[in-house]
Amino acid sequence: MSTLLDADAEPRCDLLLLWFMALSKYNTDWDIQWTPAKHGTDKQLWIRFPELKDDSANPSFQSESRDKLLHWAKTKALPVCNSFLGKGGVTLLMASPHHVDTMVNAGTILIPRFPSPLRVTRGQQIEICNAFEIVIMGVPDDYEDMDQLLKEWITQNFLIDGKSTLAGYRASPDEPEAFIFHMTTWKATKAVLSQSTRKLFKADFAKYPTLIYPRTIHEVNTTGVWKIVGNIHSDFAKGAESMNDTIKALTRRIDSMEDRNQKQHEATHLQLASITSTLQNITQAVTALDNCLVSSQRTILAQ
Repeated sequence: MSTLLDADAEPRCDLLLLWFMALSKYNTDWDIQWTPAKHGTDKQLWIRFPELKDDSANPSFQSESRDKLLHWAKTKALPVCNSFLGKGGVTLLMASPHHVDTMVNAGTILIPRFPSPLRVTRGQQIEICNAFEIVIMGVPDDYEDMDQLLKEWITQNFLIDGKSTLAGYRASPDEPEAFIFHMTTWKATKAVLSQSTRKLFKADFAKYPTLIYPRTIHEVNTTGVWKIVGNIHSDFAKGAESMNDTIKALTRRIDSMEDRNQKQHEATHLQLASITSTLQNITQAVTALDNCLVSSQRTILAQ
């Protein structure tokens, strides 16, 4: 008989769901959701203005833009808990999920002291809909059957008594390159997240280098799988250098092929000239032979 201290003990998520429904019913203004990331990294209440990026020509541009946004939010009675400046623009941490949804759904907002409407986006994060949801990131959008392929892979590799332990799967409206799913039991979830499954996934999907092995949504949101690793300028420089080397190599191959083609053309031309000369010699020989025959016939007739 298993206890709550056992490694494979099944977490009682059903009890959490009862609290979930009870709290939502008690106050409909409360937004009850699964925690999407560790404390301090939840971006559910973030709204980002990506057009307000740092301007090297005007170092105070972002801070001045933030002041304008905070003044606008105050006049509109939109409580703001915090604000951030970054490479991705100016971000406001709002107090109400309803305000976030309203602004994001609008797409753009006309704010005084800005010359044009500003685009608004959410913080990059996948919301959790089911307990212990798992995500496979990097799903290529040019492969229409990839979702079905991943579903079949999970169904075939995680069975109990011959039955699949895949409970359901879905797409994310905020992250199109994510395949999200959850399992029927905690034991099956642990199997999907194991090191052996990671190796199996990498082997089975080796020809799809963008795919990232299964991880919990909580981990992905916390670690920030979307962050750019390294220096983007050096990456572009390396890419440009590699492309330049490839173009040079291709140019050399083309020059070599043209040189071979030229030599083959010259050789063919010489062969044709030789054949033409030989034909001329044969023609002359036949003409001479014909003249000899005519002379011989005349001699015979004269006798």
